[in-house]
Amino acid sequence: MLFLKVIENKRKRKDVLSQFLSSFDTLVNTHLNSIGESYVDFQDKGVGFFKEELPKQSKYFFLLLNRRMRERYESLRSNIRGSRVLKEGRPASPFLTNISKHREIVGGGRIDDHVVE
Repeated sequence: MLFLKVIENKRKRKDVLSQFLSSFDTLVNTHLNSIGESYVDFQDKGVGFFKEELPKQSKYFFLLLNRRMRERYESLRSNIRGSRVLKEGRPASPFLTNISKHREIVGGGRIDDHVVE
């Protein structure tokens, strides 16, 4: 193409091949414009998605997740930390007994605190 343009400039006239190729200039120009417009549209849609839709959808997802976790916690709450065992009147586990003995000896604190005798 560049070679044809150089020949055209030297002869100061268009030959048949240059005229044929020039007939496609408007068609190529319109296609390039439509491609540029569609690129701008997709860019606007992409920015809109990341700035508007994604935050909305993620907020909705985390609200549903929070609700489901709260419901699940409430349904399992009675079985947490041996409260079910203690409510039924069965003997407490050795772990719970050790905690109460530790509190009597040390006077509170954590079970893994260093006991000085």
